[in-house]
Amino acid sequence: MPSLTIRLLGAVRLDVDGQRLPPPQRSDTLRVLACLLLAPDGLQARDELAARLWPEADPKRARANLRHGLHQLRGWLPQASDGQDWCLADRDRLAWNPEADAWCDARALQRVARRQPQPRQTRLAELRDLLALYTGPLLPGLEDAWTSSARAELAACQIRLLDALAEALEAAGDRRAAIEQARALLAIEPCHEPSHRRIMRIHDRRGDPAAALAQAQACRRALREQLGAAPSPETQALIDGLSEPRRMAADPPPARLQERAPDYGRIDALGRREAFLEALAETRLLTVWGPGGVGKTRLLREALRGVATAGPVRHVALAEARDVVGLYAALADGLGAGPGLPTPAALADRIGRGDLILVLDDCEQLSESLAELSEALLVRCPGLRLVLGSRERLRVRGERVLPLPRLSLEGDAALPGGEAGRLLLAALPPGRHDDLGLREALADIARALDGLPRALSQAALALRRQAPALLAGRLAESTAELDALARLTGERFESLASAFDHDLRRLSAGSRNVLGRLAEDLSPLDLPALLRVEARRPSGGSRAAGAALSPADIVEHLADLRDRALLEVELDARGQTRYRLLNTTRDLVRRRLG
Repeated sequence: MPSLTIRLLGAVRLDVDGQRLPPPQRSDTLRVLACLLLAPDGLQARDELAARLWPEADPKRARANLRHGLHQLRGWLPQASDGQDWCLADRDRLAWNPEADAWCDARALQRVARRQPQPRQTRLAELRDLLALYTGPLLPGLEDAWTSSARAELAACQIRLLDALAEALEAAGDRRAAIEQARALLAIEPCHEPSHRRIMRIHDRRGDPAAALAQAQACRRALREQLGAAPSPETQALIDGLSEPRRMAADPPPARLQERAPDYGRIDALGRREAFLEALAETRLLTVWGPGGVGKTRLLREALRGVATAGPVRHVALAEARDVVGLYAALADGLGAGPGLPTPAALADRIGRGDLILVLDDCEQLSESLAELSEALLVRCPGLRLVLGSRERLRVRGERVLPLPRLSLEGDAALPGGEAGRLLLAALPPGRHDDLGLREALADIARALDGLPRALSQAALALRRQAPALLAGRLAESTAELDALARLTGERFESLASAFDHDLRRLSAGSRNVLGRLAEDLSPLDLPALLRVEARRPSGGSRAAGAALSPADIVEHLADLRDRALLEVELDARGQTRYRLLNTTRDLVRRRLG
């Protein structure tokens, strides 16, 4: 460790062998020290140094000021442990001794500024260490021409390092951290176009064109208000490419996974779009609710496109947010709230009192945090409407829940399998549609997959590689086949298994036990039947079954599973409430809890 540590950035501080040195009595002492340390060529002519530090004084007075400042500096600095002088001087020249056992934060950062490290050749840890050196402006409180010039050089170095770190993080695939660094840079330099472009590009690749367009607007506004300028041609070209929300998918998968699962049809054909718009017109808090794979993301993506609504629409994807910090960070990104985690009040101020439809997708892991936040935003923002896509209800006052139905499985003799079977049939090559046995196999696939659009879309891809009867037989045994199909599609959507695993981690032990009970029976159970089975259950049991539960506990856990879209509730011909699991859910329960 150097015997002398000099910090000139932020709060000025000098330590000698770990002991704090009291500040000098005159500011000229610090100015001479900084000028010697940051001299670009080492040795400096006395006359040039004096003129640089005291440009308004006549040469004789400036040289006298330099002699006095140098004398004060030597009297203030302690004797070096090796006996060397900190400063080298002769009649005409001065220099900081390069062999002296000393370290200076501004000097270290200046060397980086002149070296200009390339982000792809510099480790993330090194970039972060270099940025940690910049704790504030050079010699705060001192204002003169030389200090201002040196201060600007080091501030520009901080900008380059922030940009290099954001680029390195983006190259490493850490997109959220790259956006955070870019926003930190924009907080310092709002007109830094490369950072605006970086945020736009990342949002676009993450499948959030609305957030990318919001950043484009922020870029235009900053340039107009602060510089009276328009975006550069490079920035404008990127903005022009964002004019239409082109996709929700992330970066394309590797070439061997480029094959896409077939689309599962327009929302209009399913009657979902009209039901959604009717519900939205009647409430300010709408949760589009249903099991994983039922098509919530597609509905939220498509239903508001090209329709005159109560105001502009902003989409924010929450799939990567796992806690309240991630929630607020995602909202800050999506709403253009600036760097740092905003408060609910700051988000409300950003939204304002005008009309806005804020669409939040993949909300199930954040239901508790969103319940509190939604109430605060709806009170503060009278023109706001919140639309959530979730496998879990918020269960707050004023929430309207729109259950999203699965594709119909009821067909006829000519086309078994209803809407779900029709989707699979459309994926087959021409010339095979008249085979009744083939159509019945497709109906079996549709029933095995519960009419879930995402699972059917993946199964349609598998039909290009194997016979329908073979796939139907494999899916009848287990839906594990879908895990591989999900990887083959290259889609951004998580597989049904990964969605279920996430839901399972959020369940209480009692709800997991009831889920295991329901998975034991293929047919739906009513509550009396479930209670009778439970009364005969021994005190011990399998990991899925667990010990016997009381009737009150069973009712509570059934309600919990229903609210999390893991359980379907239906009425039989006698009006009796019955509970059933989807085939895909039952199979996953047996594979995970059996």
